[in-house]
Amino acid sequence: MASLDEKFFMFVNLFNFMRSRRLARSHCQSSMTRTIIAFLGTKNIRRERKLWSVSRSQTWYNTVVPDFDETEFVRNFRLSKAAFNYVVENIEEFWRRQDTNMRQALGVHHKTCVALWRLTSSSELRTVGHLFGIAECSACIICIEFCTLLQEILQKRHIRFPNRERLQDMVDAFSERTGFPQVGGLIDGTHIPIKVPDVSKKSRPKHLRHSLLANQQKPTI
Repeated sequence: MASLDEKFFMFVNLFNFMRSRRLARSHCQSSMTRTIIAFLGTKNIRRERKLWSVSRSQTWYNTVVPDFDETEFVRNFRLSKAAFNYVVENIEEFWRRQDTNMRQALGVHHKTCVALWRLTSSSELRTVGHLFGIAECSACIICIEFCTLLQEILQKRHIRFPNRERLQDMVDAFSERTGFPQVGGLIDGTHIPIKVPDVSKKSRPKHLRHSLLANQQKPTI
C-alpha cells in the first residue's frame, strides 16, 4: 500500500503531465490559426481556373437553318419567312442584348428560332438546348421572354375585337359564304354531326362520325 508521500508525488506528476499536454495542444492550435490567417492574407495567390462555361455546338442553327427553303421553314417553324422576319423586326429593339468580354450575346433571330421550335414542336428543353447550342435554362428563359414580348408588343396590333362596322361586315361575309347567319368568325375547325349518308363505309372519316367541317382560312401576318 502506497504511503501518503508516494500518493502526493504521483498526483504532482499527473498534474504536470496534463498541464504539458494542454500547453502543447494550445500551442498547436495557435500555430494552425496563425498559418490560416497568413494564408488568407497572402496576396497574388495563383489559383487554377475552373471551367465556368460548357462548350456547345451551334452547327445545326448556323449551317442547316439558313438553307431551309420556304416549305421547309414553314414546316419547322410554323411561320413563313416573311412572317418570321416581321416578328423579329418588331421585337428586336426590345430583345437585343449587348456583347461582353466574356461571351457574345445570342441574336434575336437565333432566340426567335429557339422559342418557335419549342412552342411548335413541344420538344424538351434539353433537346432544344442541344439543337441550338444553348443551355436548358437559357432555352426556358428565351421562351418566356418571347411570349411576353409578343403579348406586350404584337397582341394589341393583331388580336383585338372588331368595332361594330367591321363586325357587321364579317357577319355578312360569313353568311354569304356559308349560309350561316350571325357568325362573325371561327377559331380552328368545328365538326357538326349530320345523318349518315347512303355511301360506302369506306368513306367514313377517321373520327367515325359524319359531319360538315366549317373551317376558316388561317390568318396571315
